[in-house]
Amino acid sequence: MVIVHHDDSRPVSRDEPSRRPTRTSTRKMRSDAGQKRGPKKLRQSEHVTFNADGCHMRLTGVHGSGQTLMFDPEDYEDVMRLSKRGKHLQVDSGGESCNLRVRISGKNAALWAGSSNPSHQITIQRFLAAETHGGRTIHHIDGDPFNNRRSNLILKVPAIDKKFPIDWEKAERLRAEKLASIFGHQGPN
Repeated sequence: MVIVHHDDSRPVSRDEPSRRPTRTSTRKMRSDAGQKRGPKKLRQSEHVTFNADGCHMRLTGVHGSGQTLMFDPEDYEDVMRLSKRGKHLQVDSGGESCNLRVRISGKNAALWAGSSNPSHQITIQRFLAAETHGGRTIHHIDGDPFNNRRSNLILKVPAIDKKFPIDWEKAERLRAEKLASIFGHQGPN
């Protein structure tokens, strides 16, 4: 089999350099390009304090710096288990600085959502309420995305524009079943 170039009829040799023009990127080169960066530093688990208000976890990062995530003590073990002791918690803005969300990322979050996408993330309020239905949303009554105590979360059905209280007994049962299916083969933590 002979490979023929479009502009002449002589065969192209495998030794001959390519006739394609080299593509140059318009992106700016990193200032530290080519320099060794050292071993990747693993994220540390987050420090949690307990008081009369519930659990308080200091957040770090671009959007979470200086913020405190609050949730009820009943939810502490489940949040820590799915987020790998807080290492997979992140705050994103959804494109707007006024629309912050606390999310759980990683393989376990993808399994929770039933997604084959390993980058899938779930919001912490959706996890706490064990809500997987796409037509329902979980809202913060006081509008604070960092206040995820049970008394501050409410279920909203946008299709009928109504809000309903969350059945926490049912949510705990569903959450326990899902966590068992995710971690059943892995053992504790």
